[in-house]
Amino acid sequence: MIINKSYFFLLIVFLFFSCGEDRTSEYEQKTNRNHWLLNIMKEYYLWPESINEDNLNWKDYFSSTADFLKKITKDDDTWSWCSIDTIEEDYHQRGYFNHINSYGLDFVIFSDPTRATSRQFARVTNVIKNSPAEKCGLKRGDFIGYIDGVKFSSSVADKLVNGKSHSLVVYKLSINEDATEFIWKSEETIQINKSEYVEDIPIPISRIFSVDDKQVAYLMCNRLTSGPEEKNTDSKEYLTSLDQNIHFLKSYNPTIIILDFRLCNYGNIEMANKLASYMLSPTFSSDIFAKIIYNEKRSNENKIIYYDKDALANALGVTDVFCITSEQTQGAAEWVIRALSASLGSDHVYVIGTTTSGQTVITEPIKSDYCATLYPVVAYVADKNDNYNYFSGIIPDYEINDVNSVELFPYGDTNEVVLSFILDEIANFF
Repeated sequence: MIINKSYFFLLIVFLFFSCGEDRTSEYEQKTNRNHWLLNIMKEYYLWPESINEDNLNWKDYFSSTADFLKKITKDDDTWSWCSIDTIEEDYHQRGYFNHINSYGLDFVIFSDPTRATSRQFARVTNVIKNSPAEKCGLKRGDFIGYIDGVKFSSSVADKLVNGKSHSLVVYKLSINEDATEFIWKSEETIQINKSEYVEDIPIPISRIFSVDDKQVAYLMCNRLTSGPEEKNTDSKEYLTSLDQNIHFLKSYNPTIIILDFRLCNYGNIEMANKLASYMLSPTFSSDIFAKIIYNEKRSNENKIIYYDKDALANALGVTDVFCITSEQTQGAAEWVIRALSASLGSDHVYVIGTTTSGQTVITEPIKSDYCATLYPVVAYVADKNDNYNYFSGIIPDYEINDVNSVELFPYGDTNEVVLSFILDEIANFF
């Protein structure tokens, strides 16, 4: 029997549609998270007017959460982010890098300082105590030239960040007898153990220096949270450490303090307030530490944060503060600098180092039913004068980039280039 071709075509079309299944629920399941994210951002985001739904098409809702968030945030918003809740999720900030496993080191990518080649090196800027990096002998100031036999470059830098290396070739820098050019002093191949959990030390150094007849306190602060959140969100371990270090410094009655924020890129508003309050005196009990300013929809939640009275009662009461900064300095550390400048006066707060990151905002964690936690920018952090206009960072009064030094002495060492400069300034002008 011969079947007319047109009837055959109609039959196929009929069977296709009659046998098809409704996949709406499947599509909804794949896009629910991004729809939720969009609704939250329209409500909580500091700049909801910047979200243009007309620029979104149906394909965008099927993109990854990170890509979708990038599509709806402001181009210059580098602070909003979203975590996907998995068994490997890690909220721990280890130095400048945030990752699951760590060697416990920070580094910057550096061109060959000898200028003999066009190669790149990783210059180690910090080694965390008891980390794999310290155990294998890496020191602050070392240059890493090879990773597993491959020349270091920005394309393989992730191996150091994510703890995927095994063998490193390390160089140390020197200067020739005429002091006219850099030369390599030594070369060594070292084996580094596998990456592991490395806990930051929030306050690695507190020290007192006697400069003429003045007692000068030095406090290095790398993290401004009350405890290691990845272990216990209610932990007060870091807060206790801050209290103890302040108590130690206060026993010397310092009149000047040096706050080293070069590695401080993480913290919250409560701990920033606690540290700033410890610098002042009880006379500042009615003074404002910061103002939190939300979007128009949430303007009724705007609030004023006064200095912490408990901290003020046991504060150092210094007259002058020197803050050491770097491009890593951001957030809580910047809020401390801005608050102290507004309260003590900019002529009593000095910034030395390099320009900071410029985090003028705070984020707020918002959990979902879709295995994700959103951290949108929700508010400005302004000083008591309503000033939060430092998006390009806090510019230092004296710019010194310690990374360019021939030798990077340990933090807190009086030979360290930035600390040495500050102590000389105090000796000559205070």
